[in-house]
Amino acid sequence: MASDGLLAASVVLSKCKGVFEGLKSVVDVGGETGIITKIFAKAFPQTEFTVFDLPHVWILHDQDCIKILERCKEEIGKKENGGKIVIMEMIIENQELDEHQSTETKLSFDMGMMVCLGGQERSEQQWSKLFAHAGFIHYEIYHILGLTCLIELFP
Repeated sequence: MASDGLLAASVVLSKCKGVFEGLKSVVDVGGETGIITKIFAKAFPQTEFTVFDLPHVWILHDQDCIKILERCKEEIGKKENGGKIVIMEMIIENQELDEHQSTETKLSFDMGMMVCLGGQERSEQQWSKLFAHAGFIHYEIYHILGLTCLIELFP
């Protein structure tokens, strides 16, 4: 994520700026070095931004992702005006690819994810099931750059 953070952040700000407007605080969980957060902090100076990352946790590609989302939902529930979760991840579905190409793409990314992090990439249907298991009732997906999407998740 850090390697393409500048490009991703600029595209998010041009296509999905409204997702972040009016927020009082944002916690970037798994924000690595904070490249994306720094760009958002400049665009939204009235918002308090925090980057939280540990090398061995906070990824949404492995079995612990439901626990992570449940914990985030719990914290949102403690806030006076509620909140939402914003996720920037790949969704392995592309209408421009045929089924064979789409499967090859997914398997290629899955292989890299398994080797590096012990996880997998997901389709929209897989994300939807994961969100439901974690207790979320609504989400919006914004396609921002290739397979990379911004997902706005509401409790």
